[in-house]
Amino acid sequence: MTRDPAPRSDGRKRVLIADDSNTVATYIKSSMELLGFYDAEIVANGTDALNLIISKPYRLIILDHDMPGMKGLDIIRTLSNLRTRLSTPIMLVTGSVNNGMIEQIRRERLAVAAVIAKPFTLETFQQRVLAVTKGK
Repeated sequence: MTRDPAPRSDGRKRVLIADDSNTVATYIKSSMELLGFYDAEIVANGTDALNLIISKPYRLIILDHDMPGMKGLDIIRTLSNLRTRLSTPIMLVTGSVNNGMIEQIRRERLAVAAVIAKPFTLETFQQRVLAVTKGK
C-alpha cells in the first residue's frame, strides 16, 4: 500500500490523528499546525482510523494506543497483515509506556516509528514529529 503523500493546494501534507480524547486530539492538531505544514484529520476510534488509513494517503499517522473500536497496536497489526506494507510513518501515543509494550513492538516487528508518552510537551511532540518525518 505504498502511496505518495497527498499535498493540498497550499503544499501542506495530510496527517491522521486517532484519539478518543478530544482534548488530546485538539492539542495534537494545534501542535501540527504550529509546525506549519500539515492538514489534520481527527477520528475518535480505531475502526474509523483503520478505514481512513486504507482509503486515503497520509504523510503521518498518530494513533492513541487505548481507544474504542481497535487499539493502536491492533490497527498496526492489521496493517502489517495486509499484502502490501504501508510506508506512512506511525506514531503511537499512550498514557502507559512500559518496557513490555516496547518489547512487544520489537518482537512483533510492528511498524511503529515512535512511541510518545502522555502527557507530553509541545516541544517534545514536535521534535518527535520532525524526527519521524525527517523535517519534511
